[in-house]
Amino acid sequence: MLVQVLVVICSSCGNIHKNDTLKRFSIPATETIRPWGEPEREWPIYGVNNKEGVFLSSIQFGKEFNAPYKKIEKGWFFHNPTRANVGSLGIVPEVPSDAITSPEYQVWRLRGGFLPEFMALMLRTDFFLALVAFNRVGGVKKRMYYANLAEIRLPEIPTEVQKNFADRRGEILANIKEANERLDHRKKRKMTFLPSRTPVKTRWVMGESGVAPCQ
Repeated sequence: MLVQVLVVICSSCGNIHKNDTLKRFSIPATETIRPWGEPEREWPIYGVNNKEGVFLSSIQFGKEFNAPYKKIEKGWFFHNPTRANVGSLGIVPEVPSDAITSPEYQVWRLRGGFLPEFMALMLRTDFFLALVAFNRVGGVKKRMYYANLAEIRLPEIPTEVQKNFADRRGEILANIKEANERLDHRKKRKMTFLPSRTPVKTRWVMGESGVAPCQ
């Protein structure tokens, strides 16, 4: 079967680049952890959605698990196979060394060709989500497994162009973090200066007209 080789013009540099499948640049991350082996240990479980990306979902004792969970590391990616088309996929941020995620989620990592930070940007674009929707498989409830994701064709973008976008992303995230920290600080200061809400105890005395509060 002949495979049509698509080309795209990179607006940032004016060059023409061939497309290739994501499979060339990534591999599945299938290592699993059996938390019940350490029943009293608390394990951080991460989830993913289309608003926050990858986030800490819960913390669970090892004795509460009944199935192996997948290991994740900073710079890896994973997605919800039933909701990837609406953006439930993202890059793993800084996480503990024992971070894990649901065995249902599809975990993968890059092995060249793309910077993780640039891929994190691409995953959130309408362009990529349209390709995800097209490559899903199944009947009523379509799914996106790693094997299907790996067939998505992406343009080969020069590293310097990727780095430029990745640096901008880093600056934006740093500004957001700084703004949130300032907001939290202001909230704490405001709470410090709020008047005490300790209820005032009122003494009641018997007067000529009956019971009345003591002045």
